[in-house]
Parts: sequence; structure tokens; C-alpha cells
Amino acid sequence: MEFRELINSGQLEPDSMKGKPLCMSQYLKIFGSYRVPGNTHDEIIVGGEKEDPPFIVVMHRNVLFQVPVQHESGEALSQHELFQQLLSVVTQATAHPTVPVGILTSQDRTTWARTHKALAMKCKMNRHHLELVQKSLFVLCLDSPNEALNSGKKKSQLTNSSRQVMHGDGSNANSGNRWFDKTLQLIVGADGVCGWNYEHTLIEGPPLFRMMEYIVKQTGAGSGHQNSHTSASGNNIAKHATEVRAKHMPFELDTPLVELIDSAKDQMDMLVKDVDLEVMDFDSYGKDFIKSRKLSPDSYFQMAIQLAFYRLYNQVPPTYESASARQFLRGRTETIRSASEESANFVEALVAKAGAATVKKLLTEAVKAHKAYGADASNGNGVDRHLLGLKLTAVEHGMNIPAFLMDVGYTTSTHWKLSTSQGNSDLMAFMCYGPAVADGYGCCYNPMKDRIIAGISSTRSYAATNSRRFAETVADSLMDMRKIVE
Repeated sequence: MEFRELINSGQLEPDSMKGKPLCMSQYLKIFGSYRVPGNTHDEIIVGGEKEDPPFIVVMHRNVLFQVPVQHESGEALSQHELFQQLLSVVTQATAHPTVPVGILTSQDRTTWARTHKALAMKCKMNRHHLELVQKSLFVLCLDSPNEALNSGKKKSQLTNSSRQVMHGDGSNANSGNRWFDKTLQLIVGADGVCGWNYEHTLIEGPPLFRMMEYIVKQTGAGSGHQNSHTSASGNNIAKHATEVRAKHMPFELDTPLVELIDSAKDQMDMLVKDVDLEVMDFDSYGKDFIKSRKLSPDSYFQMAIQLAFYRLYNQVPPTYESASARQFLRGRTETIRSASEESANFVEALVAKAGAATVKKLLTEAVKAHKAYGADASNGNGVDRHLLGLKLTAVEHGMNIPAFLMDVGYTTSTHWKLSTSQGNSDLMAFMCYGPAVADGYGCCYNPMKDRIIAGISSTRSYAATNSRRFAETVADSLMDMRKIVE
């Protein structure tokens, strides 16, 4: 709530990139925003300062609750008072077992639009509670223990945590304890796992990384924040004891709606089963070593994943990397096409066991070419957003899509077998998302000072991809590249 106040008051210091201030408009969309399902297209509701009085929705055991975050006087609830509200949620949720209505938000958008309409038309109470979720600042998901996540196949704690935050690990675990229409969900596991699940339409990752870092800094040792749940003033608690309380938000369901929930559970379980997620925690070196060789850490890691893909599949993959366009008003992203002639020359030479001096020269050239393309993209000189604009303009006006955009060369080059992005933080933090295409990989990485951590995803339904194997090959490639540049 402090971070929200900094945003709304205009006191949050602007982000910058290489000394240039960046547009901060995305920060105004973090809280209170929502994606309303529609038959032909969704409606985006942008939050901001209008939530009065502000409240959040808390979910536990698939049950929803409205939880105020301030008193009627406008005074913010203390940590102790918030904790008492969350205890009340846990107690009430146990007393009000229900089917997972939230899992309906995981359906394809057209199906969910029809179900959403049926749910709203069922009764006035349902409509009111749907509106409350929409108007809430964010959804806090208090997850139940999931013993199956830490048993069976051996996965790292980081990978298991990522599965929980990304999708809840299935309808028998916590996938129903979600509301995916909400722009921001805070996931808190019974074992202390904590992370954001955010709807990407309105914002990119950097604002959430900054908010996370602010929260960790403000609540860490020596922050001055009260960490005891019994430290608040007893008089203050007594004064507000009956004024603020978590309110249960039930939904009235009939047999057809329950059947739709069962269908959504089956569909969600299929999706969860198909996601092959692996977190790579590479701790042999990080960006400090890369910088010591006068190379860009981002460009260097991009060459590592180019090398890994080439080693596995003997091909140079069409590669998407997001570049920030926030130096422009309301700017979002542009595409960095990381696969280039220079990157191809490097990976082919290394795999062919060319001389060390030759491979080092080609790696340096590939890194420089990537860095230059990234700068062009961030400065508004990329090509992909412009071409997408031409395509969408033609579609919206009933015109034929330009032949160039239908050419096999162009369509192949935009079949992003590697969909990548960088999320920078000094904390042990990273992002995960699915692959852009069924036969590809998603890869979001955080190059830290002494390690590189990356969330890697693929689909199990495509037999040739394997996230663990790709992560291991990336790690091997990073080790080989170190030998080259030392």
C-alpha cells in the first residue's frame, strides 16, 4: 500500500535507462485493473486512484473474501490488523467449503465470456461479487499445502515454487485458488513461497520487479517496520475491532454452472500437465565476470541460448527478445531479433571446433551486433511493431493483408522458437512464462552479479522439446563460453 501511495502521489522516482527517464504510465495500471471477458474481445478496466475505500480480495481454499486495507477514517490497517483479517479468512474458508469458481478464469476467453454471463445472470449476489473482484486492488491467494508438488519426480525447490506461482499445479492443488482476470495476484504458499502472477496486457515485468524490491527492502531487517503480529496498540485494535472485518463472497451455483466448473478443472489440468517448467540456477559466474570481459551480459546470455539451441537442434532459431520502448510516452516494447548472421557464424564455428581465436572473435562480433540491435529497438528503430501495426490496420479496415506479411520467409522468421526476456534484480528473483509456439521455449533470465537464474518453459506435447535438457545445455554453453573469453 505504501508503494501504491508513492505511485498515486507522484513521489515514485522515475525509472531510467542509461540516464534517460522512462515513461511511468504502467505503474498506474498495477492496482485495480482487470480484464473483463467478452464474446468477441475483452474489455480492459484500468485501475488507479479511484478505488475508495480501497480493498483487496483474498482467496483461500477456493473461497473469496473482501478485505479492507484501511479504516473508514482513511487510516491504513496496521500489520497486526491485517494479520487478524487473514486469520479470519483462513478460519471462515474452512467453514465454507466450495467448488473452485476461480478456475473458470483459466478457460479460453470465448468460453469464459459465456460462463461469466451465465454466472452474473444467476443472481444479484453473483453480479455484486464479480464487481468486487473487478474493483479490488489485487487478489491475494493464500494457498493450501501441496504435498504432491514436493514428491514423485525430483524437481528443485525453485522449479516447484515457479509451478505454484504460474498455475497452481492443478485443480487438486491450488489452480482453483486463482482469479486470472485480475492484473495482479499475489501468491503466498503454506511453505512461505511468494510471487506475483500478473496479466500481461497492461504492464511489463520491470514495474513489478521494482515493487518487489521495494517491499523486500521495506520489510527486511532494520527496515523499521513492525514484524510482530502482536506489536500494534491494544487500544487501536479495540477501537476498530468491529469496524473492519473480512467479508465472505459466495457465489450461487446451479447444476449447469457446476458442470462448467468441472469442465474447466479438466481443461486446466491438461494445460498444467503440458507445461514443462524448469528453473536454471547457474552459479559458476554472473554478470560481473561478463562485464570484466567488456561484454554485455544480456547479449552474452542471448548467445548462450543461441548456442544451446543449435547444439540440440542443429538450427538457428527465430528468436524474440523484448526491448523496452518506455523512453517514449506510453511506450511498451519492441522486438530484438537475437538470431543474426553474426550469432549464426559464432555458434556454427564453435560447434565445428574452429580455432579458439576465431571463435572468440565471432562471439565478440555477435555480442556487439546484438547490443546494437537492442539499442536500435529501444530507440524506436525496430521493425516488428511497425509491421504488426500495418497488419492490424489492414485487418481492422477489411483490407487484404500485405503479401510481404504472408510470405513464408516472414512467417517463418516470426515463429518464435525462442521467446525471451531479461528481468534484472539484485534479488534471487526471476520470471516464468510459457513458450510462444508449441515447438519452442520460453526463457526469462536474471543475470545477477555472481550467478544467472532463468525460468525455462516448453510443452510436453511436443516431443522434441525438454526444458531440463535445454537448461543443462545452456549451462554447458555458458561454461564453454567462459573458456573462450578468459
